Amino acid sequence: MKNYALGLLVLSFSLTSFSVEPNRYSCEGEGMKAYFSTTSKTGQPMLMIASSDESDPKYHNKFSSTDVPMGKMLGVYSGSIPDVSYSELVLTIPGINLLATRADVPGVIFETTISNVTHVTSIGGPGLIHGVLDKISAVYKVKCSADHELF
Repeated sequence: MKNYALGLLVLSFSLTSFSVEPNRYSCEGEGMKAYFSTTSKTGQPMLMIASSDESDPKYHNKFSSTDVPMGKMLGVYSGSIPDVSYSELVLTIPGINLLATRADVPGVIFETTISNVTHVTSIGGPGLIHGVLDKISAVYKVKCSADHELF
């Protein structure tokens, strides 16, 4: 009888809860801030990474997104020197599951980094470059919240 009751409890829990991925992230710390949404009113994903004191940060719908074993790396262009290098700010998002119920999707708090990455370039392509092609010049620790918003 004990095993039967436990089985009913597990079955009941699995029918009322399910796992979802976050679709909205908000981060801040060490002079940097970031916001990422996998969708928006236009249907496009949006990413903003900026210094905390920037009064009018730009939201980008064109940004780099790379799946990595631990989650995603999202980057926005931040400047360039033609035929020498270009820079981007990269937000690392770990893989996250949110255990949801039909009534609520509680969010989570986590720590991650924003990195300033410089990519060395050449008019003749990367084969003409001797040395490191990608350099991390600064790393900022940020505290983030991840949640699932229903649109």
